[in-house]
Amino acid sequence: MEEQGIRVEDELTVCELFDQYVRQGRKEGMKEGRKEGIAEGEKTGDAKRLVKDVENAMRFFKVTLEKACEGLGTTVSGYEEAKKYCS
Repeated sequence: MEEQGIRVEDELTVCELFDQYVRQGRKEGMKEGRKEGIAEGEKTGDAKRLVKDVENAMRFFKVTLEKACEGLGTTVSGYEEAKKYCS
């Protein structure tokens, strides 16, 4: 109760206490959701960058997907997985 700013001598109804816990839970949930959203955004950005780099290498150097991936230090399966994030 101290975390909620409630003193022992304060009179509270069960509903008020429940409401405070719900508000705190929502606050924590939103904070965690933001963290997950940022992480997902970074993953998507990395995937888009990889796909773009591989496709540019294929076009510019006129090489196969396998050669472009090899040159960029990735695998075809890594490229295909990244491509899923871009669609």
